[in-house]
Amino acid sequence: MDLPAIRHHLHQNPELSGEERYTQSYLRKELTAIPGVQVRSVGGTGLLATIEGSVPGTGLLLRADIDALPIEEDMPRLAYQSANPGVSHKCGHDGHATSLLGAVAEVAERSLVKQGCLYALFQPAEETGKGAARVLNDKDFPAGNIQKAFAYHNVPKAPLGQLLFKGGTFSAGVISVAIRFFGKNTHAAEPDEGINPSRAISELLQQAAHMEERSPEEADFALITPIYGQFGEKAYGTAAGAGELHFTLRCWNAKRLDALKSELSVRVEDLAVREGLRHEISWFEEFRPTQNTAKERIRQAGERLQLELCELQAPFKWGEDFGLFTERYDGGMYGLGSGTDQVALHHPEFDYPDDLLNQARDMFVQLVEMELGNG
Repeated sequence: MDLPAIRHHLHQNPELSGEERYTQSYLRKELTAIPGVQVRSVGGTGLLATIEGSVPGTGLLLRADIDALPIEEDMPRLAYQSANPGVSHKCGHDGHATSLLGAVAEVAERSLVKQGCLYALFQPAEETGKGAARVLNDKDFPAGNIQKAFAYHNVPKAPLGQLLFKGGTFSAGVISVAIRFFGKNTHAAEPDEGINPSRAISELLQQAAHMEERSPEEADFALITPIYGQFGEKAYGTAAGAGELHFTLRCWNAKRLDALKSELSVRVEDLAVREGLRHEISWFEEFRPTQNTAKERIRQAGERLQLELCELQAPFKWGEDFGLFTERYDGGMYGLGSGTDQVALHHPEFDYPDDLLNQARDMFVQLVEMELGNG
């Protein structure tokens, strides 16, 4: 299986979260060509490939995400540059999906599933935090048959192929919020006759900053990042009568995240009452914290493959909707370095390195051998 060619094809044909129909069709064609693999649709535009052993045993889930981002690719010399304007694989999901496809092919060819069942999930809509829930709520997803689940993410700035692992929290819980204030317009010369939201917006920005604990080493780490703000219109004779602020909230555990949501909601309500404003709060794009219960299993797989090992001292600050799986199943998530000279995730010039594909595939295969094979 020519993994670089497959990744290049996926890279050239990216699709946004929930719209991965071509990606699903292409991966289905590749998977159904592998003897011994059963394939079904899950989560709308996702796929689940299954390989069963000859005797009962552990249900092992390996997961790769398949969606792209609404980012214009800026790599005109790339032979396989995105053919879809404004959409590109800037998080490396093309590489994640390709390495899992390669692992399924090798596991099937070598008959590595001796007991139990391998479930290889090609998951849609990770970037919006909706894909994992759609899969888990799909009646065709065998949620009750799974005992362990593993996934990985490529990590720029880490040496190529380095295995990054950690027990406990691996990546943050994240949720986004839109806060809207509604007052009353008036003539700009008579601001006392209206209700302007600007003071509430200004104070909320300051209060949010004081709610943070920015040190990653602290258990109560909390980050509240302003994302978007607006009030009034470019009508200079009219005082603002409405406005809004958007934030993302990040914490190391779900309890802290829920407490932070409650505290922010109370502060918004208090400000609205004080200023005589109506308000709305909308929460969306939630990512539960990813929790690792199988740190030593991940380490052991890396040692067997003679990968460079790096045990993290603090979790990653980004969110990952694989956290919804780690709330249900043992296992965990690990990182694989994509190169010290690699640009950051979501950068217009990001491109998952082909040189990582074999190591990423081999980690998946090693986990299968350890969990479903001969140990």
